[in-house]
Amino acid sequence: MTTYKAKGINAITIRDDGKAVRLEFDTAEGGVAVAMPASAITALLPILVNAEAEAKEKAGLPKHTSVFSVAAGTVGNPTAQEGIVIILTLSEGVELGFQLDAKAARHLRDAISARL
Repeated sequence: MTTYKAKGINAITIRDDGKAVRLEFDTAEGGVAVAMPASAITALLPILVNAEAEAKEKAGLPKHTSVFSVAAGTVGNPTAQEGIVIILTLSEGVELGFQLDAKAARHLRDAISARL
């Protein structure tokens, strides 16, 4: 496997049919691009958040929870399942959805009520 040390992300492009994305990075060797199916993006977020936590732990920094600034939120019902779906819109306009079963939803409701 070839490893490149990225200096930053140049661009993210989406294929015309929406089925793939391309991440472009600057490296000392020049530009490098990684293409992946668009369906892989959802799996990428938890991997990156966990990697950040592990990197901070290895660097001796305190353990923390990644916190994102939320501009809005909505609640809906998942199709043919008990529980709810919470959709949070981040300040950058990105929408993230979280499915909670009924027990987790009640626990979240109680935790929020206790703090408001």
